Amino acid sequence: MIINVIFCSVLFSFLYQISTFSTLSIRRLFKRSQCDLCQKVLPLYRLIPVVSYILQCGRTHCCKQPLHYSYFVGELTAVVIGICLYHFDVILDDTTFLLLVLVLLTLAINDLVTLSIPLHIIVIAVICGVVLAPFYLPQFFIITFVLHCFFLLFKDAIGYGDILVFSYLSLFVPAPHLLHIFMITFILAGIIGLLHWLIHRNVQAKLPLIPFIFLALVITSFNIIPF
Repeated sequence: MIINVIFCSVLFSFLYQISTFSTLSIRRLFKRSQCDLCQKVLPLYRLIPVVSYILQCGRTHCCKQPLHYSYFVGELTAVVIGICLYHFDVILDDTTFLLLVLVLLTLAINDLVTLSIPLHIIVIAVICGVVLAPFYLPQFFIITFVLHCFFLLFKDAIGYGDILVFSYLSLFVPAPHLLHIFMITFILAGIIGLLHWLIHRNVQAKLPLIPFIFLALVITSFNIIPF
Protein backbone atom coordinates (compact mmCIF):
# COMPACT_ATOMS: atom_id res chain seq x y z
CA MET A 1 0.00 0.00 0.00
CA ILE A 2 2.84 2.39 0.87
CA ILE A 3 4.35 1.87 -2.58
CA ASN A 4 0.97 2.61 -4.20
CA VAL A 5 0.57 5.81 -2.19
CA ILE A 6 4.09 7.05 -2.92
CA PHE A 7 3.86 6.18 -6.62
CA CYS A 8 0.46 7.82 -7.16
CA SER A 9 1.24 11.01 -5.25
CA VAL A 10 4.72 11.49 -6.76
CA LEU A 11 3.55 10.79 -10.31
CA PHE A 12 0.63 13.21 -9.95
CA SER A 13 2.95 15.86 -8.53
CA PHE A 14 5.28 15.38 -11.51
CA LEU A 15 2.42 15.54 -14.04
CA TYR A 16 0.94 18.62 -12.41
CA GLN A 17 4.30 20.34 -12.45
CA ILE A 18 4.63 19.58 -16.18
CA SER A 19 1.11 20.87 -16.77
CA THR A 20 2.17 24.32 -15.56
CA PHE A 21 4.82 24.64 -18.30
CA SER A 22 3.80 26.99 -21.11
CA THR A 23 6.12 25.12 -23.46
CA LEU A 24 7.53 21.63 -23.14
CA SER A 25 10.97 20.31 -23.99
CA ILE A 26 12.97 17.22 -23.05
CA ARG A 27 15.35 19.41 -21.04
CA ARG A 28 12.50 20.76 -18.90
CA LEU A 29 11.35 17.23 -18.04
CA PHE A 30 14.63 16.63 -16.20
CA LYS A 31 14.94 20.07 -14.67
CA ARG A 32 14.84 20.40 -10.88
CA SER A 33 11.56 21.58 -9.36
CA GLN A 34 11.37 25.30 -8.67
CA CYS A 35 9.18 27.56 -6.57
CA ASP A 36 6.29 28.84 -8.67
CA LEU A 37 6.74 32.36 -7.30
CA CYS A 38 10.47 33.09 -6.82
CA GLN A 39 11.84 30.31 -9.09
CA LYS A 40 14.25 29.08 -6.42
CA VAL A 41 15.26 25.42 -6.83
CA LEU A 42 13.52 23.29 -4.19
CA PRO A 43 15.46 20.71 -2.15
CA LEU A 44 14.18 17.13 -2.34
CA TYR A 45 12.92 17.12 1.25
CA ARG A 46 10.55 19.99 0.34
CA LEU A 47 8.93 17.89 -2.39
CA ILE A 48 7.18 15.25 -0.29
CA PRO A 49 3.55 15.20 -1.51
CA VAL A 50 0.91 16.27 1.05
CA VAL A 51 3.40 16.22 3.93
CA SER A 52 5.40 19.23 2.70
CA TYR A 53 2.21 21.25 2.15
CA ILE A 54 0.99 20.53 5.71
CA LEU A 55 4.36 21.15 7.40
CA GLN A 56 4.74 24.44 5.54
CA CYS A 57 1.17 25.43 6.44
CA GLY A 58 0.27 25.86 2.78
CA ARG A 59 3.07 28.34 2.10
CA THR A 60 6.32 28.25 0.17
CA HIS A 61 9.35 27.78 2.41
CA CYS A 62 11.62 30.04 0.37
CA CYS A 63 9.49 33.17 -0.05
CA LYS A 64 6.67 32.48 2.45
CA GLN A 65 3.91 33.02 -0.12
CA PRO A 66 0.65 31.02 -0.13
CA LEU A 67 0.67 27.87 -2.24
CA HIS A 68 -2.35 27.23 -4.44
CA TYR A 69 -4.80 24.75 -2.91
CA SER A 70 -4.70 22.69 -6.11
CA TYR A 71 -1.41 21.08 -5.05
CA PHE A 72 -2.85 19.77 -1.80
CA VAL A 73 -6.18 18.68 -3.32
CA GLY A 74 -4.50 16.83 -6.18
CA GLU A 75 -1.84 15.12 -4.07
CA LEU A 76 -4.35 14.08 -1.40
CA THR A 77 -6.68 12.67 -4.07
CA ALA A 78 -3.76 10.73 -5.57
CA VAL A 79 -2.99 9.28 -2.11
CA VAL A 80 -6.62 8.16 -1.72
CA ILE A 81 -6.50 6.53 -5.17
CA GLY A 82 -3.34 4.65 -4.18
CA ILE A 83 -4.99 3.35 -1.00
CA CYS A 84 -8.18 2.32 -2.86
CA LEU A 85 -6.16 0.54 -5.55
CA TYR A 86 -4.48 -1.55 -2.86
CA HIS A 87 -7.75 -2.58 -1.20
CA PHE A 88 -10.10 -2.89 -4.19
CA ASP A 89 -9.93 -4.39 -7.67
CA VAL A 90 -10.49 -2.29 -10.77
CA ILE A 91 -12.14 -3.30 -14.04
CA LEU A 92 -9.19 -2.08 -16.12
CA ASP A 93 -5.68 -3.45 -15.67
CA ASP A 94 -3.69 -1.54 -13.06
CA THR A 95 -1.30 0.10 -15.54
CA THR A 96 -4.09 1.45 -17.74
CA PHE A 97 -6.11 2.62 -14.75
CA LEU A 98 -3.20 4.46 -13.12
CA LEU A 99 -2.24 6.11 -16.40
CA LEU A 100 -5.80 7.28 -17.08
CA VAL A 101 -6.77 8.30 -13.57
CA LEU A 102 -3.62 10.32 -12.80
CA VAL A 103 -3.71 12.08 -16.16
CA LEU A 104 -7.40 12.88 -15.70
CA LEU A 105 -6.76 14.08 -12.16
CA THR A 106 -4.10 16.46 -13.50
CA LEU A 107 -6.43 17.72 -16.23
CA ALA A 108 -9.36 18.00 -13.80
CA ILE A 109 -7.38 20.22 -11.43
CA ASN A 110 -6.29 22.41 -14.34
CA ASP A 111 -9.88 22.61 -15.59
CA LEU A 112 -11.13 23.61 -12.14
CA VAL A 113 -8.51 26.34 -11.78
CA THR A 114 -8.30 27.73 -15.33
CA LEU A 115 -11.23 26.24 -17.31
CA SER A 116 -8.62 24.99 -19.76
CA ILE A 117 -6.32 21.99 -20.16
CA PRO A 118 -2.64 21.69 -21.12
CA LEU A 119 -2.60 19.86 -24.46
CA HIS A 120 0.95 18.62 -24.00
CA ILE A 121 -0.21 16.45 -21.08
CA ILE A 122 -2.61 14.61 -23.40
CA VAL A 123 0.18 14.14 -25.97
CA ILE A 124 2.51 12.70 -23.30
CA ALA A 125 -0.31 10.51 -21.95
CA VAL A 126 -1.12 9.09 -25.40
CA ILE A 127 2.54 8.26 -26.10
CA CYS A 128 3.00 6.58 -22.71
CA GLY A 129 -0.31 4.74 -23.04
CA VAL A 130 0.48 3.31 -26.46
CA VAL A 131 3.80 2.01 -25.09
CA LEU A 132 2.54 0.68 -21.74
CA ALA A 133 -1.13 -0.27 -22.14
CA PRO A 134 -3.45 -2.06 -24.56
CA PHE A 135 -5.28 0.29 -26.92
CA TYR A 136 -8.23 0.19 -29.34
CA LEU A 137 -7.34 2.05 -32.52
CA PRO A 138 -10.48 1.42 -34.68
CA GLN A 139 -12.73 2.36 -31.75
CA PHE A 140 -10.64 5.50 -31.19
CA PHE A 141 -11.06 6.70 -34.78
CA ILE A 142 -14.81 6.05 -34.84
CA ILE A 143 -15.57 7.67 -31.47
CA THR A 144 -13.24 10.61 -32.11
CA PHE A 145 -14.97 11.26 -35.45
CA VAL A 146 -18.44 11.12 -33.82
CA LEU A 147 -17.35 13.40 -30.97
CA HIS A 148 -15.93 15.99 -33.36
CA CYS A 149 -19.11 15.93 -35.45
CA PHE A 150 -21.09 16.53 -32.26
CA PHE A 151 -18.79 19.41 -31.34
CA LEU A 152 -19.20 21.04 -34.76
CA LEU A 153 -23.00 20.82 -34.46
CA PHE A 154 -23.25 21.89 -30.80
CA LYS A 155 -20.24 24.07 -30.03
CA ASP A 156 -21.94 25.77 -27.09
CA ALA A 157 -22.86 22.49 -25.42
CA ILE A 158 -19.35 21.21 -24.66
CA GLY A 159 -15.77 22.48 -24.71
CA TYR A 160 -13.21 21.22 -27.17
CA GLY A 161 -10.93 20.18 -24.31
CA ASP A 162 -13.69 17.84 -23.10
CA ILE A 163 -13.91 16.34 -26.60
CA LEU A 164 -10.16 15.69 -26.55
CA VAL A 165 -10.36 14.02 -23.14
CA PHE A 166 -13.21 11.71 -24.22
CA SER A 167 -11.26 10.92 -27.39
CA TYR A 168 -8.19 10.10 -25.29
CA LEU A 169 -10.24 7.74 -23.12
CA SER A 170 -11.66 6.01 -26.19
CA LEU A 171 -8.15 4.88 -27.13
CA PHE A 172 -7.66 2.88 -23.92
CA VAL A 173 -11.12 2.12 -22.47
CA PRO A 174 -13.36 -0.62 -23.95
CA ALA A 175 -16.59 0.66 -25.48
CA PRO A 176 -19.03 -0.66 -22.79
CA HIS A 177 -16.96 0.89 -20.01
CA LEU A 178 -16.61 4.12 -21.98
CA LEU A 179 -20.40 4.29 -22.38
CA HIS A 180 -20.79 4.04 -18.61
CA ILE A 181 -18.24 6.85 -18.17
CA PHE A 182 -20.29 9.02 -20.56
CA MET A 183 -23.49 8.29 -18.64
CA ILE A 184 -22.07 8.94 -15.16
CA THR A 185 -20.27 12.08 -16.34
CA PHE A 186 -23.38 13.79 -17.63
CA ILE A 187 -25.57 12.57 -14.75
CA LEU A 188 -23.14 14.08 -12.22
CA ALA A 189 -22.66 17.25 -14.27
CA GLY A 190 -26.42 17.62 -14.68
CA ILE A 191 -27.06 17.30 -10.93
CA ILE A 192 -24.31 19.76 -9.96
CA GLY A 193 -25.29 22.12 -12.78
CA LEU A 194 -28.91 22.15 -11.60
CA LEU A 195 -27.87 22.78 -7.99
CA HIS A 196 -25.54 25.57 -9.13
CA TRP A 197 -28.38 27.20 -11.08
CA LEU A 198 -30.80 26.88 -8.15
CA ILE A 199 -28.30 28.58 -5.83
CA HIS A 200 -26.82 31.24 -8.11
CA ARG A 201 -29.50 31.62 -10.84
CA ASN A 202 -26.74 32.21 -13.37
CA VAL A 203 -27.49 30.50 -16.69
CA GLN A 204 -24.27 31.81 -18.28
CA ALA A 205 -21.94 30.26 -15.68
CA LYS A 206 -19.54 27.66 -17.06
CA LEU A 207 -18.90 24.47 -15.13
CA PRO A 208 -15.72 22.46 -15.81
CA LEU A 209 -16.63 19.02 -17.15
CA ILE A 210 -13.33 17.16 -16.77
CA PRO A 211 -13.66 16.78 -12.96
CA PHE A 212 -16.90 14.89 -13.64
CA ILE A 213 -15.16 12.73 -16.25
CA PHE A 214 -12.50 11.95 -13.65
CA LEU A 215 -15.14 11.00 -11.05
CA ALA A 216 -16.98 8.87 -13.60
CA LEU A 217 -13.77 7.00 -14.45
CA VAL A 218 -13.14 6.28 -10.75
CA ILE A 219 -16.75 5.25 -10.05
CA THR A 220 -16.96 2.90 -13.03
CA SER A 221 -13.45 1.46 -12.64
CA PHE A 222 -13.98 0.53 -8.99
CA ASN A 223 -17.49 -0.66 -9.89
CA ILE A 224 -19.00 1.55 -7.18
CA ILE A 225 -22.22 1.59 -9.21
CA PRO A 226 -22.56 -1.96 -10.64
CA PHE A 227 -23.73 -2.16 -14.27
